Amino acid sequence: LFRSKLLTAVDTFGEVSPLATAASKIMATSANPAAVPSLTLADFTTLGITGVTSYNLALIITAIGATADSGADVDSLSVLQALVSATATAALSNALTVLSLYDGTSGTTTPTINDYFNAGVVGVTSDNLSYVNAALAQMTTTSRDSTAEIQAIVDPFLIILSGADGLDNNNVAIT
Repeated sequence: LFRSKLLTAVDTFGEVSPLATAASKIMATSANPAAVPSLTLADFTTLGITGVTSYNLALIITAIGATADSGADVDSLSVLQALVSATATAALSNALTVLSLYDGTSGTTTPTINDYFNAGVVGVTSDNLSYVNAALAQMTTTSRDSTAEIQAIVDPFLIILSGADGLDNNNVAIT
């Protein structure tokens, strides 16, 4: 894991120690996904691995845990990055599927906050999730099968919700 680092980036104990700790946690997780201490976002950042969020971290830990116990499947940054990227891409695809198929009936999976975040949609919280889901269910499947389309539904709806505060103060402008 250190081969891709510049020599000046790993020439003191203070620089090597966090890298070694993160690498050790990757290897331990490969053998046991429930390894303690568990991997964190900071570990991936330390190693320069991108695409890890608080919403897909558990999925990525599970993916690492599904590799060979020896750590051979995650023993380089490029292989680890490929695994993270594939896992994040699958999370995005799965989230978009849930969001695009949701029609508000009991026959479809109700989107969660994680579905919105894994799809790259921002602004959805536990306070507005049910309202956003209700608005999403009214749209056609083809009008909500990409991140941009879903965000375009969520943004104006959140503006409307912010104005529905029971106050006559004209604090929202819909353009």
